[in-house]
Order: sequence, then C-alpha cells, then structure tokens
Amino acid sequence: MTGLAARGTPLFAARASIELTVLVIGWALGGSVGGGTVLFAAAIGPLLGYALPRLAIAPDRVWCPADDVVD
Repeated sequence: MTGLAARGTPLFAARASIELTVLVIGWALGGSVGGGTVLFAAAIGPLLGYALPRLAIAPDRVWCPADDVVD
C-alpha cells in the first residue's frame, strides 16, 4: 500500500484496490463472500483516506529519547 502511494497513487485508492483484489481472489478460490466482507473491502480505503491525515502527529510534537539526554 505504501509502495503504491510512493509512486503517486492516493493512499485510499491503493488500500481499496488491494482489499478488493484480495476479495476477488478469495472468492475465486472458493471462499464465501458476504455483505460485511464486501462492505469492509469497499469502505476501508475511503475511511483510511479520511482518518489517516487527522491522526497524524505533528512533527513538533514527536518525542525523541535523544531529547532527554543531559550533557
């Protein structure tokens, strides 16, 4: 997913395409596909695209152990 995003594919589209591809492969191999499975596969990409930027930590708020070292 991050490899696709590094090549310019939006993160939500990369995640959705991976989930839907796995869903189709699982179904083709004889797995059962229910409504919840389809809903999850279709919704996780857009939900990730919405939530991930809002959950990111601002660079100035990241704690680093080296910051606590006293000379």
